[in-house]
Amino acid sequence: MFDPEIITKPGMDSVADLVEIQSWTHLFMTKSPVLHEEQVQEFYYNVNFAEDGSLNTLVGDESLHLDEELLGKILEVPREGTRSVVGKLCSKQFVNECSKIPDMHHAGVQKKLMKGEYQLLFEFVNKVLLPRTEKHTVASVTDLFVMEALCKFEPLNLSALMLEHKHKNVVEHKGRHGMGYGYFLTKVFQHLNSPVGKGTVGTVKQSFSLSTLVECECIEGKAGPLSKMSQLVME
Repeated sequence: MFDPEIITKPGMDSVADLVEIQSWTHLFMTKSPVLHEEQVQEFYYNVNFAEDGSLNTLVGDESLHLDEELLGKILEVPREGTRSVVGKLCSKQFVNECSKIPDMHHAGVQKKLMKGEYQLLFEFVNKVLLPRTEKHTVASVTDLFVMEALCKFEPLNLSALMLEHKHKNVVEHKGRHGMGYGYFLTKVFQHLNSPVGKGTVGTVKQSFSLSTLVECECIEGKAGPLSKMSQLVME
């Protein structure tokens, strides 16, 4: 979630603009997002995937079916654009643009070797779009591909990418899913009238806050000239 008090701060303003271009802003500006941890765990524990990429699961003894079209409808996001990131690569030019060191190898980039705004964008991809349970400090080729697509204003099919990533975590990574997409699943549970309890209101630690900007070197010291990413967003 985005802390509204920092939405105009250096780095955060660019990421917020990129999210708005994708028509996703409403997903990240909820004042008091609720997480149903027990139901999210049930959702993943009982999930099975069909050949068409849709899934079936049980939450509170009630069966749920979720496919790309329904998920897109629930989240109110467009379904145009990139549907899969499997095997996709970013350009060498993008790696050089986001890195502090020229001529970096594009197989992966350490977070702290990225320029500040790109560190923040990596956090968004790593923790929100393609969430993992383990801590990641290196942007993979997949992360970099998604980051470049966002920076080039290329449409991403969020519902399709979410289903693909769920499949990867549950099937390929043998269930290491954590609370992935937990806040989005709250919307799913509400739409499908799933039996859920009161839930837990999100904490500051689960938001993009002032400390996130400091950690990503976006607001350290006096704000300098606009980065290439900021300039692209403003053009």
